[in-house]
Amino acid sequence: MKINSFRLAALLPITVGIKNISFAHVKIGANPTSIETNSAMEIEAVNGNKNIVNKTNGQVRIQDGTQGTDKVLTSDASGNASWRSFSEAKVPSTVFIGNHTAGAVLVADANGGVDSRVPMTPVAAYAINWDALNKAYVLPVARYYPAELVSSFSISTNATGGRVDLMLRGKLGPVSSESFRTGNRGVRSLVETAYYNVGDLIYAHFSFSSTTNANVYQSSLNITYLP
Repeated sequence: MKINSFRLAALLPITVGIKNISFAHVKIGANPTSIETNSAMEIEAVNGNKNIVNKTNGQVRIQDGTQGTDKVLTSDASGNASWRSFSEAKVPSTVFIGNHTAGAVLVADANGGVDSRVPMTPVAAYAINWDALNKAYVLPVARYYPAELVSSFSISTNATGGRVDLMLRGKLGPVSSESFRTGNRGVRSLVETAYYNVGDLIYAHFSFSSTTNANVYQSSLNITYLP
């Protein structure tokens, strides 16, 4: 590779390495004769940190020592950029998405026993803290968490005059008390935001049914972490 050096605006030292007539590598800063094979352009500091532009897809890579998986680029008041985790950057993040689609008959229980809980199936990327045996999300970090439940449900009969209570079980336990029947099932949404400790549980369950059993149909549970 032939290396040609020149100065931009008489101030900025740049080195250009030419592989062929149609493409050039540009290196600015430290180690001016060294550039990665897949780089179209590199800016390197004396400590080895780099800003890189990929020659194939144009992707920009910023390596300043704070980079890491699932981090976001933020700046201070002066515009100095650095990578931070969602928690460090105070960015809310979804920690659980689960759905129930098959339909099930559950036994109502005011104490939230496992047989009364809606069996959610986590979306693949959000399964890490879901306890399938106990049908509950286990809080991994002490913090505020908003939780939202949307569910279609009914009592287990088509007779009139019955009642079924669906609860989003967490700290506050909001309840939807309805007279939905199997032939006239309904949909309700329950929302709660509360402070949870490590190991606390969030789940949906039937706390009461005038027919003992309750039917659950399509349901969704979403939980967000507030840093």
